[in-house]
Formats: sequence, structure tokens, C-alpha cells
Amino acid sequence: MIDTHAHVHDAKFDADRSETIARARAVGVEQIVLVGCDLADTERAIQCAREFSLHASIGIHPHEAAQAPEDIVERFDALYDSKHVVAIGEIGLDYFYTHSPPDVQQRILREQLAYASTHRLPTIFHQRDAFEDFIGILREAYDPTYGGVVHCFTGDSVQASQLVDEFGLRLGIGGVLTFKNDYAMPSEKSASMRSCSKPTAPILPRCRYAVSATSRRISLTPLVDSLPNLRSASMRRSRVPTRPHARSFRHSFRPRKGAPAPTHRKSGCAIS
Repeated sequence: MIDTHAHVHDAKFDADRSETIARARAVGVEQIVLVGCDLADTERAIQCAREFSLHASIGIHPHEAAQAPEDIVERFDALYDSKHVVAIGEIGLDYFYTHSPPDVQQRILREQLAYASTHRLPTIFHQRDAFEDFIGILREAYDPTYGGVVHCFTGDSVQASQLVDEFGLRLGIGGVLTFKNDYAMPSEKSASMRSCSKPTAPILPRCRYAVSATSRRISLTPLVDSLPNLRSASMRRSRVPTRPHARSFRHSFRPRKGAPAPTHRKSGCAIS
């Protein structure tokens, strides 16, 4: 099992980071991707990945877009470590908050997508209340050859199908799914074929009743049990997406051999 989105490099884990990672490995989490949210956070993620033999991503979160440097390529190059960096992210658009102006978010997203394409890396996306602008930029700048995941997906089945069918993306199904609200979720086909369960420690609660943002309990059962339209399926079936055929994170998000290619094709891009 690969945890594709965690922030164990966060200062909240300074007191028991080693123990937390050891517990995760003890229950079958073979690898963890430490996701960067700005340059300083990315540097911490990479340092932690080196120390604990984990993976990391490079990225500037849309909340931090206004503080992004002018020389993103040069700054990313200075951080890039091909042994540990396996993705670009967490990048995207967030119009729910106004930490960064939408036009700045869009520009920074395009620049990071270009970097991902140049380095042939999958992408970890964040999108909230910006779906139309988000897919518009994907059509312009996203290279689906190397795959990607939409972190903490909270859209409806129409949006899920569009992200999966048009762009070949996976959907990150996180702890928000266990909340008892009107959360509209993907259809059985989308959720079972292109999803991955994501605890997202320490940011998202494991379930509705979790009150600590730094809960160390290792359990995906409430999350898996909440997958819509899959309650009658076996645990084995619903866990399949969390255990990729390939042990490499990069390979985990590439289009599967024999699977239909995404309908979106970037000009000049070969779809494998």
C-alpha cells in the first residue's frame, strides 16, 4: 500500500515522527509521499524523505501562489532530487479561500504543469470551487502521459467522470467522505476504478468524530466502508485502488496498459 498524500514532515510530527512512520509500515504502508505546499515545506519534505527512505513532491499550493517566486523553474531545480522526488504537487486552484488571487493561482498552476511535463512527473492536484477554470487549464497545459491524482476530491459524479474519462486522473478519496452531510460522490464505476483512499495526515480527520488534527491512529476502515455504492462489495475489491500493481509511485498513476487513453491529448504529447 502506498500513502500518496501525507504531511508527516510537518512540525506537528516532530515529537514522534519515527514512531508514526514505523506504525504505518507495520500495518502495510510500504511507501509514503510527503507532499510539499511551498518551497520551504517542500525542502522539509525532501529532507524527511531522505532520512526515512520515503518519497516527496515539489509544489506550491494555490493558497501560497501569491508568494511564489518569479523563478519557479530555477527554485524547483535547486530542490529536485530524482531519487526521492516522484511528483509535482500539491498544485491547483482554490477559490473557496482568497489567500491568492485567482489569476495568480492560474499562472502558477500553468508554470508548475509545464515543469511536471518537462520532468515527466505525475501531478498531485488540489481543486476547490474552481472546477471550470481548473479543467480549462488542464486542457491547455496538462500532460496526461504521466498521470495524476485530484487530492481530496469532493465533487459530484459528473465531475468525477470528466476527470477520469477526459484526463485519466485518479480521485483522492479522503476522510471528508465519512462526514454525514450532502457530499455528492462518484458513481461506482469511477470510485472503484480510479480512486485511492487518502488519510492525508495530519490535515484531514480520519472520520467525522475525530477532533485532533494530529491523530496517529492507523486505520482506513471507516474511509473504505464509506465509499458510495461499494458497501456491498468486498473489502478486497474496494482496497484494490490503494494497492497499485507497481510499487513505484510514478507508475501507479500512469494510464494502465490496455486501458482506454484519456480523450484529452496535449498537442505533441504521446499517450502510452
